[in-house]
Amino acid sequence: MRMSKNNNKTVQLLDTYQKFLSDIDKLVSIQKKLKDILFQLEQSLLISRRLLNKLNKLYTLVFAANAILLALSPIPYVGAVAKPLQKIVGKIKSLVSEARNRVKRIENKIKPHRKKLAEFREYITQMIQPIVKVENFITEEKKLLNISYEANKNLPKSRYKNLLLDRLNNTSGVLDGMMTTPMELISNATNTLSEIQILTKQIDELCDLVATVIKPVVEMTDELDRVTGNLKNLNTELDRTLTVNLGVTRSSLSIGGILKSASGTPGINLLIKMAEEILAPILGSLGLKVVKIPGVEGRVSDLEKVSEKLDVIDGLKKSVQEQLTALTTKENPQTNFKSIDV
Repeated sequence: MRMSKNNNKTVQLLDTYQKFLSDIDKLVSIQKKLKDILFQLEQSLLISRRLLNKLNKLYTLVFAANAILLALSPIPYVGAVAKPLQKIVGKIKSLVSEARNRVKRIENKIKPHRKKLAEFREYITQMIQPIVKVENFITEEKKLLNISYEANKNLPKSRYKNLLLDRLNNTSGVLDGMMTTPMELISNATNTLSEIQILTKQIDELCDLVATVIKPVVEMTDELDRVTGNLKNLNTELDRTLTVNLGVTRSSLSIGGILKSASGTPGINLLIKMAEEILAPILGSLGLKVVKIPGVEGRVSDLEKVSEKLDVIDGLKKSVQEQLTALTTKENPQTNFKSIDV
Protein backbone atom coordinates (compact mmCIF):
# COMPACT_ATOMS: atom_id res chain seq x y z
CA MET A 1 0.00 0.00 0.00
CA ARG A 2 1.42 3.40 -1.01
CA MET A 3 2.07 5.71 1.93
CA SER A 4 0.98 9.35 1.67
CA LYS A 5 3.58 12.04 1.27
CA ASN A 6 4.21 14.29 4.25
CA ASN A 7 1.67 17.09 4.57
CA ASN A 8 4.31 19.79 5.01
CA LYS A 9 2.37 22.17 2.77
CA THR A 10 -0.74 21.88 4.94
CA VAL A 11 1.24 22.61 8.11
CA GLN A 12 2.96 25.46 6.30
CA LEU A 13 -0.41 26.91 5.21
CA LEU A 14 -1.71 26.71 8.78
CA ASP A 15 1.39 28.64 9.91
CA THR A 16 0.87 31.15 7.08
CA TYR A 17 -2.75 31.67 8.10
CA GLN A 18 -1.70 32.16 11.71
CA LYS A 19 0.93 34.75 10.76
CA PHE A 20 -1.51 36.49 8.42
CA LEU A 21 -4.08 36.76 11.23
CA SER A 22 -1.43 38.03 13.64
CA ASP A 23 -0.30 40.64 11.10
CA ILE A 24 -3.88 41.73 10.43
CA ASP A 25 -4.47 42.16 14.17
CA LYS A 26 -1.40 44.39 14.29
CA LEU A 27 -2.56 46.37 11.23
CA VAL A 28 -6.07 46.92 12.61
CA SER A 29 -4.59 48.01 15.94
CA ILE A 30 -2.33 50.52 14.19
CA GLN A 31 -5.25 51.74 12.06
CA LYS A 32 -7.35 52.46 15.15
CA LYS A 33 -4.47 54.22 16.89
CA LEU A 34 -3.62 56.19 13.77
CA LYS A 35 -7.23 57.28 13.36
CA ASP A 36 -7.09 58.84 16.84
CA ILE A 37 -3.64 60.32 16.18
CA LEU A 38 -4.80 61.90 12.91
CA PHE A 39 -7.74 63.52 14.71
CA GLN A 40 -5.39 64.92 17.35
CA LEU A 41 -3.08 66.11 14.58
CA GLU A 42 -5.95 67.90 12.85
CA GLN A 43 -6.64 69.69 16.12
CA SER A 44 -2.96 70.55 16.54
CA LEU A 45 -2.83 71.92 13.01
CA LEU A 46 -5.55 74.39 13.91
CA ILE A 47 -2.68 76.23 15.63
CA SER A 48 -1.98 78.31 12.52
CA ARG A 49 -5.64 79.35 12.27
CA ARG A 50 -5.81 80.12 15.98
CA LEU A 51 -2.62 82.14 15.79
CA LEU A 52 -3.86 84.00 12.71
CA ASN A 53 -7.17 84.82 14.43
CA LYS A 54 -5.31 86.15 17.46
CA LEU A 55 -2.98 88.24 15.30
CA ASN A 56 -5.93 89.59 13.29
CA LYS A 57 -7.64 90.72 16.48
CA LEU A 58 -4.38 92.17 17.76
CA TYR A 59 -3.83 94.06 14.49
CA THR A 60 -7.35 95.51 14.63
CA LEU A 61 -6.70 96.78 18.14
CA VAL A 62 -3.29 98.18 17.19
CA PHE A 63 -4.75 99.91 14.15
CA ALA A 64 -7.55 101.46 16.23
CA ALA A 65 -5.15 102.57 18.97
CA ASN A 66 -2.75 104.03 16.42
CA ALA A 67 -5.52 106.03 14.71
CA ILE A 68 -6.78 107.46 18.01
CA LEU A 69 -3.28 108.36 19.17
CA LEU A 70 -2.51 110.13 15.90
CA ALA A 71 -5.61 112.25 16.41
CA LEU A 72 -4.70 112.98 20.04
CA SER A 73 -1.02 113.84 19.47
CA PRO A 74 -1.61 117.52 18.49
CA ILE A 75 -3.77 118.20 21.56
CA PRO A 76 -1.87 120.05 24.32
CA TYR A 77 -1.33 118.17 27.56
CA VAL A 78 -2.78 114.92 26.04
CA GLY A 79 -0.23 114.98 23.21
CA ALA A 80 2.65 114.74 25.69
CA VAL A 81 1.42 111.23 26.56
CA ALA A 82 -0.05 110.31 23.18
CA LYS A 83 3.03 111.01 21.02
CA PRO A 84 5.51 108.59 22.69
CA LEU A 85 2.78 105.97 23.08
CA GLN A 86 1.90 106.34 19.42
CA LYS A 87 5.50 105.55 18.46
CA ILE A 88 5.44 102.35 20.53
CA VAL A 89 2.10 101.31 19.08
CA GLY A 90 3.41 102.06 15.58
CA LYS A 91 6.32 99.65 16.10
CA ILE A 92 3.94 96.99 17.42
CA LYS A 93 1.69 97.54 14.42
CA SER A 94 4.63 96.91 12.07
CA LEU A 95 5.68 93.75 13.97
CA VAL A 96 2.14 92.36 14.12
CA SER A 97 1.53 93.15 10.45
CA GLU A 98 4.64 91.22 9.37
CA ALA A 99 3.87 88.26 11.66
CA ARG A 100 0.25 88.20 10.51
CA ASN A 101 1.23 88.12 6.83
CA ARG A 102 3.68 85.27 7.40
CA VAL A 103 1.22 83.23 9.45
CA LYS A 104 -1.48 83.87 6.84
CA ARG A 105 0.75 82.40 4.12
CA ILE A 106 1.47 79.37 6.29
CA GLU A 107 -2.20 78.91 7.18
CA ASN A 108 -2.99 78.90 3.46
CA LYS A 109 -0.49 76.03 3.10
CA ILE A 110 -1.67 74.06 6.14
CA LYS A 111 -5.43 74.45 5.63
CA PRO A 112 -5.61 72.04 2.64
CA HIS A 113 -3.55 69.51 4.64
CA ARG A 114 -6.08 69.61 7.48
CA LYS A 115 -8.77 68.72 4.96
CA LYS A 116 -6.64 65.92 3.48
CA LEU A 117 -5.92 64.50 6.94
CA ALA A 118 -9.63 64.53 7.76
CA GLU A 119 -10.35 62.66 4.52
CA PHE A 120 -7.52 60.19 5.21
CA ARG A 121 -8.84 59.58 8.74
CA GLU A 122 -12.28 58.87 7.31
CA TYR A 123 -10.74 56.54 4.72
CA ILE A 124 -8.92 54.55 7.42
CA THR A 125 -12.15 54.32 9.41
CA GLN A 126 -13.95 52.93 6.36
CA MET A 127 -11.16 50.43 5.61
CA ILE A 128 -11.12 48.83 9.07
CA GLN A 129 -14.35 46.89 8.48
CA PRO A 130 -13.32 45.28 5.14
CA ILE A 131 -9.99 44.23 6.66
CA VAL A 132 -11.78 42.71 9.64
CA LYS A 133 -13.99 40.87 7.12
CA VAL A 134 -10.86 39.41 5.49
CA GLU A 135 -9.60 38.46 8.95
CA ASN A 136 -12.85 36.66 9.76
CA PHE A 137 -12.72 34.75 6.47
CA ILE A 138 -9.13 33.57 7.01
CA THR A 139 -9.99 32.60 10.60
CA GLU A 140 -12.77 30.37 9.29
CA GLU A 141 -10.52 28.94 6.53
CA LYS A 142 -7.85 28.11 9.09
CA LYS A 143 -10.43 26.41 11.26
CA LEU A 144 -11.76 24.31 8.35
CA LEU A 145 -8.25 23.41 7.19
CA ASN A 146 -7.25 22.29 10.67
CA ILE A 147 -10.39 20.19 11.06
CA SER A 148 -9.84 18.54 7.65
CA TYR A 149 -6.18 17.89 8.36
CA GLU A 150 -6.75 16.39 11.80
CA ALA A 151 -9.71 14.32 10.64
CA ASN A 152 -7.86 12.83 7.66
CA LYS A 153 -4.61 12.33 9.58
CA ASN A 154 -6.42 10.24 12.18
CA LEU A 155 -8.07 7.91 9.66
CA PRO A 156 -6.85 4.30 9.65
CA LYS A 157 -3.98 3.64 7.23
CA SER A 158 -5.39 3.09 3.76
CA ARG A 159 -5.11 4.17 0.16
CA TYR A 160 -8.17 6.37 0.67
CA LYS A 161 -6.43 8.18 3.54
CA ASN A 162 -3.32 8.73 1.46
CA LEU A 163 -5.36 10.12 -1.43
CA LEU A 164 -7.17 12.55 0.87
CA LEU A 165 -3.95 13.70 2.51
CA ASP A 166 -2.23 14.12 -0.85
CA ARG A 167 -5.13 16.17 -2.14
CA LEU A 168 -5.15 18.28 0.99
CA ASN A 169 -1.39 18.77 0.69
CA ASN A 170 -1.62 19.85 -2.96
CA THR A 171 -4.52 22.23 -2.30
CA SER A 172 -2.64 23.71 0.66
CA GLY A 173 0.35 24.39 -1.58
CA VAL A 174 -1.84 26.30 -4.05
CA LEU A 175 -3.53 28.33 -1.31
CA ASP A 176 -0.23 29.06 0.43
CA GLY A 177 1.11 30.51 -2.82
CA MET A 178 -1.99 32.72 -3.11
CA MET A 179 -1.27 34.17 0.34
CA THR A 180 2.05 35.72 -0.75
CA THR A 181 0.61 38.97 -2.15
CA PRO A 182 -1.83 39.63 0.71
CA MET A 183 0.96 38.97 3.23
CA GLU A 184 3.22 41.50 1.47
CA LEU A 185 0.41 44.06 1.29
CA ILE A 186 -0.32 43.70 5.00
CA SER A 187 3.38 44.11 5.81
CA ASN A 188 3.78 47.15 3.54
CA ALA A 189 0.64 48.84 4.87
CA THR A 190 1.72 48.22 8.47
CA ASN A 191 5.17 49.67 7.84
CA THR A 192 3.76 52.73 6.06
CA LEU A 193 1.23 53.39 8.81
CA SER A 194 4.02 53.10 11.37
CA GLU A 195 6.01 55.74 9.46
CA ILE A 196 3.01 58.06 9.57
CA GLN A 197 2.69 57.49 13.33
CA ILE A 198 6.30 58.66 13.81
CA LEU A 199 5.76 61.71 11.59
CA THR A 200 2.53 62.72 13.28
CA LYS A 201 4.29 62.66 16.64
CA GLN A 202 7.01 64.95 15.29
CA ILE A 203 4.42 67.34 13.82
CA ASP A 204 2.44 67.34 17.06
CA GLU A 205 5.60 68.33 18.95
CA LEU A 206 6.23 71.17 16.47
CA CYS A 207 2.67 72.40 16.95
CA ASP A 208 3.19 72.36 20.72
CA LEU A 209 6.22 74.59 20.18
CA VAL A 210 4.14 76.98 18.08
CA ALA A 211 1.49 77.04 20.79
CA THR A 212 4.00 78.77 23.08
CA VAL A 213 3.60 81.92 21.00
CA ILE A 214 -0.15 82.01 21.61
CA LYS A 215 0.30 83.04 25.24
CA PRO A 216 2.31 86.24 24.59
CA VAL A 217 -0.01 87.12 21.68
CA VAL A 218 -2.99 86.81 24.02
CA GLU A 219 -1.17 88.91 26.63
CA MET A 220 -0.42 91.55 24.00
CA THR A 221 -4.03 91.43 22.80
CA ASP A 222 -5.35 91.86 26.34
CA GLU A 223 -2.95 94.72 26.96
CA LEU A 224 -3.86 96.55 23.76
CA ASP A 225 -7.52 95.84 24.39
CA ARG A 226 -7.13 97.61 27.73
CA VAL A 227 -5.22 100.54 26.22
CA THR A 228 -7.67 100.89 23.34
CA GLY A 229 -10.55 100.89 25.81
CA ASN A 230 -8.83 103.66 27.78
CA LEU A 231 -8.21 105.62 24.58
CA LYS A 232 -11.89 105.38 23.72
CA ASN A 233 -12.71 106.62 27.21
CA LEU A 234 -10.25 109.46 26.65
CA ASN A 235 -11.99 110.40 23.39
CA THR A 236 -15.33 110.36 25.18
CA GLU A 237 -13.97 112.58 27.94
CA LEU A 238 -12.55 115.06 25.39
CA ASP A 239 -16.11 115.60 24.15
CA ARG A 240 -17.38 116.11 27.69
CA THR A 241 -18.47 119.69 28.46
CA LEU A 242 -17.24 121.44 31.61
CA THR A 243 -18.84 124.58 33.04
CA VAL A 244 -17.51 127.14 35.53
CA ASN A 245 -19.46 129.90 37.26
CA LEU A 246 -17.81 133.27 36.71
CA GLY A 247 -20.27 135.19 38.89
CA VAL A 248 -22.60 136.98 36.53
CA THR A 249 -21.86 134.60 33.66
CA ARG A 250 -20.86 131.00 33.07
CA SER A 251 -18.18 129.59 30.79
CA SER A 252 -18.74 126.16 29.16
CA LEU A 253 -16.33 124.26 26.90
CA SER A 254 -15.58 120.68 25.93
CA ILE A 255 -12.41 119.30 27.50
CA GLY A 256 -10.85 119.09 24.04
CA GLY A 257 -11.81 122.72 23.44
CA ILE A 258 -10.39 123.73 26.81
CA LEU A 259 -7.00 122.19 26.03
CA LYS A 260 -6.85 124.01 22.70
CA SER A 261 -8.14 127.37 24.00
CA ALA A 262 -6.09 130.54 24.17
CA SER A 263 -4.90 131.82 27.54
CA GLY A 264 -7.32 134.77 27.43
CA THR A 265 -10.45 132.58 27.42
CA PRO A 266 -12.72 133.44 30.40
CA GLY A 267 -12.24 130.96 33.27
CA ILE A 268 -9.64 129.00 31.29
CA ASN A 269 -7.29 128.37 34.23
CA LEU A 270 -10.07 126.86 36.31
CA LEU A 271 -11.36 124.84 33.35
CA ILE A 272 -7.86 123.47 32.61
CA LYS A 273 -7.47 122.43 36.23
CA MET A 274 -10.82 120.60 36.12
CA ALA A 275 -9.92 118.98 32.78
CA GLU A 276 -6.53 117.80 34.06
CA GLU A 277 -8.10 116.21 37.14
CA ILE A 278 -10.47 114.24 34.90
CA LEU A 279 -7.83 113.23 32.32
CA ALA A 280 -4.91 112.45 34.67
CA PRO A 281 -6.03 108.92 35.71
CA ILE A 282 -6.87 107.99 32.12
CA LEU A 283 -3.55 109.24 30.75
CA GLY A 284 -1.75 107.47 33.59
CA SER A 285 -3.27 104.15 32.53
CA LEU A 286 -2.09 104.34 28.93
CA GLY A 287 1.36 102.83 29.46
CA LEU A 288 1.97 99.59 27.54
CA LYS A 289 3.40 96.75 29.61
CA VAL A 290 4.16 94.53 26.59
CA VAL A 291 5.97 95.98 23.60
CA LYS A 292 6.82 92.85 21.59
CA ILE A 293 5.66 89.31 20.94
CA PRO A 294 8.45 86.97 22.10
CA GLY A 295 9.07 83.95 19.91
CA VAL A 296 6.96 84.93 16.91
CA GLU A 297 9.79 84.63 14.39
CA GLY A 298 11.07 81.29 15.66
CA ARG A 299 7.64 79.75 16.01
CA VAL A 300 6.55 80.90 12.56
CA SER A 301 9.60 79.04 11.22
CA ASP A 302 8.41 75.97 13.15
CA LEU A 303 5.09 76.25 11.37
CA GLU A 304 6.90 76.20 8.04
CA LYS A 305 8.59 72.95 9.11
CA VAL A 306 5.16 71.51 9.88
CA SER A 307 4.06 72.28 6.32
CA GLU A 308 7.07 70.40 4.93
CA LYS A 309 6.33 67.35 7.09
CA LEU A 310 2.73 67.32 5.88
CA ASP A 311 3.88 67.01 2.27
CA VAL A 312 5.64 63.76 3.27
CA ILE A 313 2.51 62.46 5.00
CA ASP A 314 0.50 63.11 1.87
CA GLY A 315 2.81 60.83 -0.11
CA LEU A 316 2.66 58.08 2.53
CA LYS A 317 -1.12 58.39 2.64
CA LYS A 318 -1.38 57.58 -1.07
CA SER A 319 0.83 54.52 -0.55
CA VAL A 320 -1.38 53.25 2.28
CA GLN A 321 -4.54 53.82 0.25
CA GLU A 322 -3.17 51.78 -2.66
CA GLN A 323 -2.07 48.92 -0.39
CA LEU A 324 -5.31 48.71 1.60
CA THR A 325 -7.43 48.98 -1.53
CA ALA A 326 -5.49 46.14 -3.15
CA LEU A 327 -5.86 44.00 -0.02
CA THR A 328 -9.62 44.43 0.26
CA THR A 329 -10.50 44.30 -3.47
CA LYS A 330 -7.99 42.78 -5.90
CA GLU A 331 -6.68 40.28 -3.34
CA ASN A 332 -9.90 39.62 -1.49
CA PRO A 333 -9.66 36.03 -0.21
CA GLN A 334 -13.42 35.60 -0.46
CA THR A 335 -13.25 35.93 -4.24
CA ASN A 336 -9.78 34.59 -5.04
CA PHE A 337 -9.16 31.76 -2.55
CA LYS A 338 -10.75 28.37 -3.16
CA SER A 339 -12.44 26.65 -0.21
CA ILE A 340 -10.96 23.33 0.88
CA ASP A 341 -13.34 20.49 0.23
CA VAL A 342 -12.03 17.03 0.90
